[in-house]
Amino acid sequence: MRRALITGASGFAGSHLAAHLASSGRWEVIGLSARPSAPSPYFVQHLVCDLLNGELVRRTITYWRPEVIFHLAAVSYVPRSFQDPVGTIANNMIGQVHLLEAARTLDPPPIVIVVSSSDAYGLVHEDELPVTEAQPFRPLSPYGVSKAGQDLLGLQYYLAYGLPVVRVRPFTHIGPGQSERFSISGFARQ
Repeated sequence: MRRALITGASGFAGSHLAAHLASSGRWEVIGLSARPSAPSPYFVQHLVCDLLNGELVRRTITYWRPEVIFHLAAVSYVPRSFQDPVGTIANNMIGQVHLLEAARTLDPPPIVIVVSSSDAYGLVHEDELPVTEAQPFRPLSPYGVSKAGQDLLGLQYYLAYGLPVVRVRPFTHIGPGQSERFSISGFARQ
C-alpha cells in the first residue's frame, strides 16, 4: 500500500482527496490540518500540524515518510488576503518552504504535488485567451502573489535539488462541503 500525506486535509479539497485515495484501497492516507477536526475514516492518522513550525513539519515528514505529498494547505479566501497580506504570504509560502525542506531530506524523496491556483495568472488580456501554462504571472491579490510564489518555489526545488515536484494551477472548483463564503457555494445554498 502506498502512503500519501495531505496538507489541508480537513479543508474542502483535502477532505475530498482523502476520501478518493482511501476508498481506492491502494493508499494509506496521513492528514495534516492546522486545527483539530472531526475524526475521519479516511485517515490512518490525522494530525494537527502548523506548517509555519519548520521543526514540527520536518519531524512529521521524517516519521511518516510519505511517497506522495499533496500540498493543499493554504489561506485560500481572497478577501482575507487583502485583510492580512503578511499572514497569507507567510502561511502559503513559508509553510511550503518548510514542507519542501523536509521532503528533500528523505531518501528516496517523495513526489510533492504543489497546488497553486489560477489566481497566480491574475491579469489576463482578452488577446491572451485561452490561458496556457506559458501565461506570465500578473497576480491581482496577495493570495495570487502567494500562489505564484508557491508555484515558483516548487520549480526552484526541482531545479536546485532534483526534488520531484508537480505544479498544478487549478481554476475554481466547487462541490459539496465548500464554505458558503465562496460565491458559488453561497449562491447554491440560498
